[in-house]
Amino acid sequence: MEEIGASLRIDIDEIEGWCVDELKSREVGENDGGKQIDISVTDFISANCRQKRLFYTMNHPTATLMREIAARCMLALGYTYSDISFDQSLDPLDVTKMSLYPIYRDCFDFSELNRMNEYQVLYKKKAYELYLLEQFEWFERSSKADVAAFFDRVAANRRWVRTALRRAFES
Repeated sequence: MEEIGASLRIDIDEIEGWCVDELKSREVGENDGGKQIDISVTDFISANCRQKRLFYTMNHPTATLMREIAARCMLALGYTYSDISFDQSLDPLDVTKMSLYPIYRDCFDFSELNRMNEYQVLYKKKAYELYLLEQFEWFERSSKADVAAFFDRVAANRRWVRTALRRAFES
């Protein structure tokens, strides 16, 4: 399992690097006919993406990122940090709940509703990478029989899982 976790870790690093490079190129106008943007945030995203939740989806930033963008806009207009004040508790999109497919609920022992709700609350406070690492840890500490049973259930429900994942990524 360590080999699997290590290779997935490398993939996460590679994907993060590609995303940062792509965002930087857009900020300097490489993909937009040389049209640069006035406010860049790649440095903030790169420095905070593993510690803070910055996006709900690729099109929906969290209030943390929106506050940073707004602060940078205000600074560009000549305001100082002492002039800038935002309601730190306001996050209108913070209603996201972790998708919990029946396969995961059964295999990860989320059979009780209160346990599922507790995990969803905890998930909001964690970076996505930590969430993935917790899943890798489950595979690592589980018996071969439990892991095999998990993948047997995934295989048996392949069409349903594929449809659920497609819908999750389309939204």
